[in-house]
Amino acid sequence: MATLLIHYEVPRNFVRLDTFISSAQATERAVQALNKAYFEGQLQFELVVFAPEQGSLKQFIGVTLKRSTQAAIIIWAAVQVMDSQSVQEVFEELTGATPSEHLIEQIRSLKERQADTEQTSEPEELSGEIELIEEFVSQSARGALEVPRDQLVTIKLPDATKYELESAQSELFEAALDDPNVQAVGFTDEEDFPIPRNQFAERAIKPRPPREEEGELDDWRVSIQRLRVTSPNFDRDDQSYRKWKAKDATGSTILFEVADEEFWFNL
Repeated sequence: MATLLIHYEVPRNFVRLDTFISSAQATERAVQALNKAYFEGQLQFELVVFAPEQGSLKQFIGVTLKRSTQAAIIIWAAVQVMDSQSVQEVFEELTGATPSEHLIEQIRSLKERQADTEQTSEPEELSGEIELIEEFVSQSARGALEVPRDQLVTIKLPDATKYELESAQSELFEAALDDPNVQAVGFTDEEDFPIPRNQFAERAIKPRPPREEEGELDDWRVSIQRLRVTSPNFDRDDQSYRKWKAKDATGSTILFEVADEEFWFNL
């Protein structure tokens, strides 16, 4: 099992429950997005939360690959980690590091084993490979939550995957921003908090959902109207289900969504 640490700088030893839950959910969202990006979504990961250390506010989240996963899929996934140039490039962009030569040596023999997976009948026989995958994914998830947003959006990943990673980062830092106790956030055991509170807002901005194919987009028609809002909806993610409601100058009812990033940022 690999461990991802979220470390809060707080004046007193507590954070809001929403902050704690949101950070765990954000981590899970990042892990699932990376599973899809690295392994085509074929692996099943579980997350657990360890009891925090006494006298601290360190949230330890365990990332574990289900042992029921077929051996052939585990071997294939481990080879992806070490043998896919695109996977390693994404890992390096997220973490600023490359897989160590020791791990590369450890994994090279898997190519031969992948060709004859019948020799490996049980996933339990692949504990080293499982630990490798867990560590690889947990470090990537940490990177996705930690890196500045302008760096995250430039990583060579499908738009849908980047949207999930940006959303995970947004979920974590939106909760931290709403919690006045949190002064900074770090991702190591050290008393080092590289993300101060004045950088939360940039990471908390909700990303725009990926667009449909260009040919499927409707033509835009632009006009200026004065509306009297009769039923707002301040839950941005809920707008696709419950629109804002207003009346125009003629008294007709208008249903609409607010897409302006500046509006939501300053709300």
